[in-house]
Amino acid sequence: MKITDYVIIMHTENLRSLSANQSRLILGMAEDARAEITKSAVVERIQVSPGYANKLLHELVGKGWLHRVAHGRYRLVPAEWGPNPIANTNTLALALARAPEGYIALGSAATIHGLTTQHRRVAWVVTDKQRRTAQIGETTVHFVRVKPSQMFGVSQQLVLGEQLKVSDIEKTALDCLAYGIGRFDFSELTAIVLAAARQWDWGKLVEYLEKLSDRPATRRLGYLLDTAEIDFPLDARKSMLAIASGPSRMKLDPHSKSRYRGGVEKVWRIEVNVPTSDLFKI
Repeated sequence: MKITDYVIIMHTENLRSLSANQSRLILGMAEDARAEITKSAVVERIQVSPGYANKLLHELVGKGWLHRVAHGRYRLVPAEWGPNPIANTNTLALALARAPEGYIALGSAATIHGLTTQHRRVAWVVTDKQRRTAQIGETTVHFVRVKPSQMFGVSQQLVLGEQLKVSDIEKTALDCLAYGIGRFDFSELTAIVLAAARQWDWGKLVEYLEKLSDRPATRRLGYLLDTAEIDFPLDARKSMLAIASGPSRMKLDPHSKSRYRGGVEKVWRIEVNVPTSDLFKI
């Protein structure tokens, strides 16, 4: 959007109108293609006192031009979202703004990649820092903390006009198996994995599995792929079996309250406690 487009919307029926200093700040952010700003940046940009900067930011939040995402941090609400923008706010962008070191993941990433059609009032962000659950409008944002070494497999995706960090297809599937079990519906989770398997890069998948070195996730993945009759490249299967090796067995869904007992699958050493008819459903 051009800067002049912001001016047009500013004066339309006097909605979201701006004072001189407010206009300098908002137009400056638009000109710099800057989505976020802090109080200290306002002080530096328009040469005002910290107290006045605080007042300016508060007024811009009230007018719908900025949205407070964390203490001292604000995000620009684009002019094209109209005079009542908060209802149309890019929730995932705001969620990520609360953990800028993280990335959109799990069911939220699966929706972006078209791996699920399920719409939810929950957003998922993977981060290597401790973050509290947040509420953005009607959406609950959950932050899943992982080791810094597990923060990989991220690509830039255009979401509602903004470039956001989102786990790629391979990492989305693996994150679901590593961190998603017990956090959202297991049937949908397995459906996401299956949808990803039909289009992922096997070489990249194995590379990610080796980086994660996650035996439970690898075993569950192998079992699900065999159950869905997905053909493995032989080298990928060999690598996965090496990662999955070990004498212990584990439940397919450790959080399931079902009394179903399907025995122990011998290749991946999975204790089948979810019937096949309940898998791969959205």
